[in-house]
Parts: sequence; C-alpha cells; structure tokens
Amino acid sequence: PVPINPYNFKDQKYGPAKSAIAGPAANLVIALFFGLFLRFLPFLGDLNSQLFYSFFSYIVQINLILAIFNLIPIPPLDGSLILFSFLPYSMENTKIFLSRWGMFILMVLIFFIPQFFGVLRQAVDLMFRIITGA
Repeated sequence: PVPINPYNFKDQKYGPAKSAIAGPAANLVIALFFGLFLRFLPFLGDLNSQLFYSFFSYIVQINLILAIFNLIPIPPLDGSLILFSFLPYSMENTKIFLSRWGMFILMVLIFFIPQFFGVLRQAVDLMFRIITGA
C-alpha cells in the first residue's frame, strides 16, 4: 500500500476513491494492452509463437487478478477506500469496524474459505476471454 494524506486532496469526499482507483485502473490498462496484443498475435507472422502467447497471457492474467483482488471492499485493499467514499456518514460505525477488522476478515477469506479463489478465478477467466477473444 502507498500511504496517502487525505488532507492533501481538494475533493475531501471522493479524493481517496480517485486515488484508490488508480492502481486497479493501471492493472486493467496493462491487461487491455497485452490482451489486445494477444488478440492480434496470429496476424503478426513471426511473432506468432507459443512463447509470446504464454508470456503475454501471464501478464494479462496477473494484472486482472491484481485489479479484481484490489477492488474487494475490505481494508487495506483499494476497494475499501472506494466504498468508504460512497457510504453515508450514518454508516461510520461500519467504516470503523471494517478498518479495525478488515485484515482479519481478509485473512479468513483467503485461508479458510476455498470458494473465495473460485469466484476470483471465474471473474479473471471471464475478463480474460472478453479482452483476448479466447
């Protein structure tokens, strides 16, 4: 995580969300770039090799995993800052609870709920097929 000072934002309400979306957005841009390259790889002649296909596929998949995982709305992930920007003040207790217990909740999801990675994998596979046309 990159430390930010929320008081430096001109837009105090949505500034943290805009900052938080930058990381997953960068991952999606990289995935799109290499995914489109994969889509047109068969038309590039000499570059059409299994090595290029495997390498670019890994780049796309890793960036999609990072983007989707970071958008989960549990602290310390970026999705929590996005969620917190849109929650009304009346849900301040929810923000405090998630901030305090978010890392524990995330660890439980990762280590004790096997379906968690199944859902993540399905989302990545769907986006991979959409981007690459595979």
